Amino acid sequence: MGFRSFKSFNLALLAKQGWNILTKPESLPAQILKQKYYGQGSFLAAKMEHRPSLVWRSLKAGIGILKEGLLWKVGNEAKIKIWEDRWLPRPHFLYSNSDRNENSAETRVDELIDLVLRKWDENILHNLFSQDSVDIIKTIPISLGGREDRLG
Repeated sequence: MGFRSFKSFNLALLAKQGWNILTKPESLPAQILKQKYYGQGSFLAAKMEHRPSLVWRSLKAGIGILKEGLLWKVGNEAKIKIWEDRWLPRPHFLYSNSDRNENSAETRVDELIDLVLRKWDENILHNLFSQDSVDIIKTIPISLGGREDRLG
């Protein structure tokens, strides 16, 4: 009969509103939500505080779907966390060749790049990842113009 799952449809619309907040941070709704709920932090990492509004609870419900579709585009490599963020061009799990310490969750993509030559540092890549992962990483172009990392 063509009936939709209204729950799925609603979550998709909420994810779209989340996308609007991410891509238009200067908009009035984005600024209000930032001021009230996540201050200096990130919309995606914001926590559910005590007694949130219905709007905020609804937006948080759509964030899971939003995160599934987001992929970081490598720019100046200052924001992307290697082990937490989705930044590879196709679905792939990164496996480390070495033991990671507790600070490795904060390790960023810029540590994998020779910033002078503006190319992937193959020695570091081979020390950290499997050959399959290295091959995928090397397909990612590195910005020569210094554009910022962005979600896409």
